[in-house]
Amino acid sequence: MVSPDGRTDIPLFLTRVFARSGEHDPHVILECKRVAEGDASLAREYVVEGIDRFRTGKYAENHRRGFMIGYLLSGSAQGVVETINRYLSGRSRHPEALAPSAVGVAPAAWESEHPRTGGGPIALHHAMLAMA
Repeated sequence: MVSPDGRTDIPLFLTRVFARSGEHDPHVILECKRVAEGDASLAREYVVEGIDRFRTGKYAENHRRGFMIGYLLSGSAQGVVETINRYLSGRSRHPEALAPSAVGVAPAAWESEHPRTGGGPIALHHAMLAMA
């Protein structure tokens, strides 16, 4: 593919759920983005082409949770999250800031909640993974 088509990176289907109910909707959506500490362009992409696709219902429309993976090109997970949160704050989206996860292992696991256009909010779980 020469250019991205806007599809989710990883949709997971649970075979048992499909076999029992015939449900075709993905049960978990994982969206992956490149990130780097201090890189405002990649932070914007993470929000606009990732988080906002969950907000608008383009991804995980029928779900209350979604998952994002940030591939750290440089810097630390904490530094990348600060860059993403700075982008959100600059757009008066303070309540949507990424915060340390209550269930994951720091510094890789983060969570956030975002309002949706139509329907209740969506909770996102973020994993910041260092590239070796």
